[in-house]
Amino acid sequence: MKVQRKLHQPWKSKLTMTTTINNIYCGNRNTSLRYLDINSCSISDKGAVALALALSENDKLVTLLLSNNHLSEGAGMAFCDIVEKNTNLTHIDVKGNQIDHSTFLKIAKILKRNKPNKMVSNF
Repeated sequence: MKVQRKLHQPWKSKLTMTTTINNIYCGNRNTSLRYLDINSCSISDKGAVALALALSENDKLVTLLLSNNHLSEGAGMAFCDIVEKNTNLTHIDVKGNQIDHSTFLKIAKILKRNKPNKMVSNF
């Protein structure tokens, strides 16, 4: 009787936040990431701040989707720094989080300053 073993297929499961950060950061080697969708991944402020640090060396990121996580003011401020450093960032989606409205407006203002026609979703 032959027993079939199920192969682990990581592309069919959600990545952990640690894995995601490690894949993005990789000792500053990954600076060409342009689109990052981590909606509904249960990311906390601690994970978001680590993600912001990992993305701080990336000036190519265009879209960052963070909706429906567990982000609050600390994460919002960390992402303000990313927006300020990356002038190519055109879209950040933070809807479904607890980011303060004033922080949301600050992110929107920086995006507008970076390039015309920037979009920020909070609704």
